[in-house]
Amino acid sequence: GDLTVRGKTNSEQVKDIVINADSTGLTASGTLTFDRQKYAVAWKSPMKDMVLSNDIELQVTLTGTPR
Repeated sequence: GDLTVRGKTNSEQVKDIVINADSTGLTASGTLTFDRQKYAVAWKSPMKDMVLSNDIELQVTLTGTPR
């Protein structure tokens, strides 16, 4: 899907998706890792590239319940 951060949009993909279903509903979870440089997420420091990784990792969880 498309991810927008600070007004910049790029196509990204959730990986390692795990889906669980039971009588109470459905849960889908996965990992989204994206490069902060593509979204102009910067840290103002001369040593920024030696200290801060370009990869930002998010754990995504979606839940649904039956009607």
